[in-house]
Amino acid sequence: MQSGSGASGHHTAIADSSPYNICPGLVCIPHGDDRPAREGGITTQGYLVTSRDGTSVLGIDTVPASVVDAVEQQCSAGGKTLKGVFITHRHVMQSAKRPEGLHAQTRFRKYVRDNDVAVLVHDADAARLANEVEAQVPEDLRLTFQEPSGHPLLKDFDMQVVAELHGHTEGGTLLLWKANGGIIFTGDCAMGAKTAEAVKLTRPPNFTSVSDDQLKQEWADVTLPDEVSGFCSLHGRPSYGLSQQEVKELRLHMGRHEPITAI
Repeated sequence: MQSGSGASGHHTAIADSSPYNICPGLVCIPHGDDRPAREGGITTQGYLVTSRDGTSVLGIDTVPASVVDAVEQQCSAGGKTLKGVFITHRHVMQSAKRPEGLHAQTRFRKYVRDNDVAVLVHDADAARLANEVEAQVPEDLRLTFQEPSGHPLLKDFDMQVVAELHGHTEGGTLLLWKANGGIIFTGDCAMGAKTAEAVKLTRPPNFTSVSDDQLKQEWADVTLPDEVSGFCSLHGRPSYGLSQQEVKELRLHMGRHEPITAI
């Protein structure tokens, strides 16, 4: 079994708001400012993946100001360039509809605009964001989104969208990183465990999804790649070093059991 620094069992322990390595080339950056999730005992985090040639990084849900600062520090320390940010689903960006939410995203929005960083969002969620969020955002902070499926940037990072799950949001995706035995970034299509000792995936609370029944069926039907060793979600602790049997059992659990009742 493989695990990142501070790991307990199969799960990597999170040290407050400090970034830490899950495995070679993958850094977890806790958000630290998602109050509902913190109060429910659920961690919230983004991720930073290093390209095959080691010169650049791709962010995943690295939107809050504190996370952008951590990304800059990681890039500066490693001599890397942030090439893109993959947004797993529209909820990550929708807080900008509120003044306080936009304030929290201002650092991110300015950074990606000033540095020509690609922002990848599934077209279905991008359409919602364009109408409901970007139309209300000041022009100098507005973003344009690019469809991730088949995007050349993902190829540079040995990544690909392996499934679209529309039950949580219309544009939910499962993003596979092929390195280190295969790791799937789930966004909120699946949530990780609260504790470092548990190996667990669960669906998000019913009220947060377009249709939990649909999400449940999608997990029951989805075919995961043969090589998967971990899951990294927006909420809940990431897992790494799982056996094929454990991955199979987690996928079956997602398509059978009830969602978590609250965050």
